[in-house]
Amino acid sequence: MSHGSVSSSIDERFQQVRDFLSLIKAREGTEQPSTSSDTKTLRGLFYVHLYSAFEFSINHSIQNTLQLAAQKKVKLNELESRFLTVGLNHLFQAYPTIKSDKRWKKRIEIFDSISSDKTSEINNTLFGEYLQNIWTNTLIDVCTCICLPASVLPSPRERQYIDELVDTRNKVAHGRESAHNVGERTNGIELETRFNIIKDVTDRVVNAQVDLIENSEFVIPESRSSYQTTHI
Repeated sequence: MSHGSVSSSIDERFQQVRDFLSLIKAREGTEQPSTSSDTKTLRGLFYVHLYSAFEFSINHSIQNTLQLAAQKKVKLNELESRFLTVGLNHLFQAYPTIKSDKRWKKRIEIFDSISSDKTSEINNTLFGEYLQNIWTNTLIDVCTCICLPASVLPSPRERQYIDELVDTRNKVAHGRESAHNVGERTNGIELETRFNIIKDVTDRVVNAQVDLIENSEFVIPESRSSYQTTHI
């Protein structure tokens, strides 16, 4: 799938969340000075809706990026060192299942593969399970593995909002706290702040993946010209 198609599906998800936020703010405007119980519940459910769009966007974009990276058929010895966490994933996954008397041989195989001219094996779904709860540290780990620049990573302020979103969504979705109680502690203006921050982080991560693929930034600099593509 092209990056353009992925971006369109992400924009659609966030537009649905924006429309939901507009509904909440409209209800607040007609219910002054007190807010109805239903509106408070909607505020709490907003966290679930926003997190859903966030997780979908990060998962979908990274899965697509890894698929496009796999299509380039980059040799293992031409991958950036951090991207070897992806390119050698099949060996890392197999290691825990190896009998103890064969583990040294497996270690040799892993390190020999780093200098191999074999085509890398990239599984585009390898982060799927890991990204089911996208805490800030989880997002940073994945972005680092696929060689996204540090400039796209969340700021300290953004980290607080991401982790609050994940924590609140989990509390509501798993029944540890009611949506109504969560909604009592916030309002439409505060929810809009959260929406804008999550959308901004998402956009940075998604846009960086476009550059990653078009400029083959997961490939060592001296070999990038052989793998560069445009208009993906």
